[in-house]
Formats: sequence, C-alpha cells, structure tokens
Amino acid sequence: MGFESEFYLLKSALREGKEEWFSFDTTPYCSASAFDAAFPVLHEVVAALQSLNIAVEQLHAEAGKGQFELALGYTLCSNAADNLIFTREVVRSVARKHGLLATFMPK
Repeated sequence: MGFESEFYLLKSALREGKEEWFSFDTTPYCSASAFDAAFPVLHEVVAALQSLNIAVEQLHAEAGKGQFELALGYTLCSNAADNLIFTREVVRSVARKHGLLATFMPK
C-alpha cells in the first residue's frame, strides 16, 4: 500500500492588524516554477523522509495555489499507515521551521 499526501503551504500576513493566511505561490498546475520558491522546504521534507526510510516516489505541484503532492512508495499496510503519519508530521514541522503553515485540509 502507498499513500499520496496533498497539502497546501500557506504564508501569513497582517491585514488590518489581524493575521491572515495566504497561498504560498500562485503557479499553475504541475508548474516547475512552483518549486523555485518552495525548494528549500520541499528539499528538506524529502531529505527528512529519506532519513526515516520513507520512499518518496513523486513530488509535484497540484491544482491549487500553493498545493503540492507527495506520493509515497508502496510497503506493507502497517508500515504505510506509519509512513503517512510521519510524512504529515515532517511536512508540518519543516513548514513551520520556514515560517509557513502546512495544511492537509482541502480548500
């Protein structure tokens, strides 16, 4: 079994003294330019997952603004479930380290 995890990277900005979250970028679906600004975050995510022996089969920009997808390698069902949880925690932690919010909630 393997999972695909889609997530949004959001950045914050103050608007009228209130924090609001906006899409990290505005590139179109599967655009290679989406990786330009997000490269430090995505590279660190993939490296962290590899250090946990979690295979990343594919990483690409998705249809939403600031949305990315990680496709994980196939493994036993119990390992796949663990890999999904570790992947989400890694993505959130690395994004937070870079001042971003990663959310797996659909828009």
